[in-house]
Amino acid sequence: MIFPSLLFTDSEFSLPKAPDEEFFIDIKLSGIFDFDTKRILSVRCSSADEIFARQSFFQALNNNAFLNELNSLLNILSETAYQRRHYESAKSEAEASVYYLNYAKAFYKFAEESVYLGGTGFFNNRFRDFWQADAICIHTLDDEIKRASDALTRINSCILSSDDKQLLISQYDVDKNKQESFPSILRRCAYELGLEPRKISTSTSKPSVYLISALESLYKNEFYILRNFRENAETILNPSLLNYITEINYYISIRKFYEKLINLGYPMTYPTVSKNRKLKLRNAYEISLALKSENKSSVVPNDADFDENGSFFFLTGANGGGKTTFIRTVAQCLVLFIGGCPIPCENADIYPFTTIFTHFPKDERFDSVGRLEEEKLRVDEIFKKCNADSFSFFNETFSGTEENTAISLTIETANKFSSIPSFGIYVTHFHEVAECGIPVMNVLVDENDANRRTFKVMRSAGIKNSYAEDILRKYALSKYDLVKRLNKHQGYKDPVI
Repeated sequence: MIFPSLLFTDSEFSLPKAPDEEFFIDIKLSGIFDFDTKRILSVRCSSADEIFARQSFFQALNNNAFLNELNSLLNILSETAYQRRHYESAKSEAEASVYYLNYAKAFYKFAEESVYLGGTGFFNNRFRDFWQADAICIHTLDDEIKRASDALTRINSCILSSDDKQLLISQYDVDKNKQESFPSILRRCAYELGLEPRKISTSTSKPSVYLISALESLYKNEFYILRNFRENAETILNPSLLNYITEINYYISIRKFYEKLINLGYPMTYPTVSKNRKLKLRNAYEISLALKSENKSSVVPNDADFDENGSFFFLTGANGGGKTTFIRTVAQCLVLFIGGCPIPCENADIYPFTTIFTHFPKDERFDSVGRLEEEKLRVDEIFKKCNADSFSFFNETFSGTEENTAISLTIETANKFSSIPSFGIYVTHFHEVAECGIPVMNVLVDENDANRRTFKVMRSAGIKNSYAEDILRKYALSKYDLVKRLNKHQGYKDPVI
């Protein structure tokens, strides 16, 4: 039985065993999302329809009733997984049969509740329809589950425990003419001995193999019923049901993440899916900065505009001006978008790119020559996989080598990727790239913010001294400002340049 995925339109799709951790470290999402969420974000949605379907599911989570239903299913799945682990680690056939029944009962409860899952999107409807109709074979186990449960109840009726001692009393050894139950016998004996009732821990330990073996000797018919049930049910109760834990957790963990940002006052939006190759963001912000900032105003939003007429850019400007923050902002928005999630900006229009690559500096494991060769190798690997639907992020690639060599390799690399033509941003502090013909974005001082040194990313003609000019204007030290002050000192009203 193949269960309908809540993430993929193709329910037979399988996730990678592990995410590319370096990629998530590069874009500063590694510590924000858990292992399984990153596994899912590692795989782009296969189509615009799949993006729409996930967006619809996320939007349904705004309804608390639907969120409660989903959490209820997740709790049942957790119990199902717990019983499945006990079953798979059983040390005897008898023990396996007991735990398999518990697994089956939890499985059956999930099937019963799934038919009532709310929501109206593609994944919601397909999921609900499956459990209402296609999973009817699970309900054929009704009578068998009841019969096996009755057998287990008879087995359980003979077990008493006191601290580390275990006592077996078969129900067949009890005088049938006496109606007194074991608990009432214990209470009566305790009273006669002068023992006061008191609360004790209700935690239980897993029965020993010897106890299970003894039970099997006492209850041969009951264990036969349990074994027979397990053999019949194993072909129906597919443990791949537990994949829903990862899928449901994805939606819930992403919801908690964006709810936290919204509560901090930041916008989140569902981008429109563009049919044309482009990426447009308005007032996008970097997630890790937003989550740790004490003041929303300290996080500077930026716009991003990429299309087929301007798909690959150099990004230059002041050190500490936010170049790396900008490319992380764009990369984060892109990763979340192709994962079907809301993204951190006011509005967006994005094409579903097929692959995303990052090339950030690694730790200092190499000398200058070794690092250069390692960086060239990584660039070559990205280039082999890159196509017109790829988006690449280069952060100061080759900056650690000799300047003339670095400038030459930087321009050569950018020309290779822009000629595909693929999309990308190449951060560099080499202003010489402005002369190679590839468009340039600069980090400029925001003249509208007079109270602090705020930077905005803007397209430019690639003027080498753009940053210096911005700083001079920011602090009234440009040629115009200096002449104005000089003329004022000399008694002139207007500057003469």
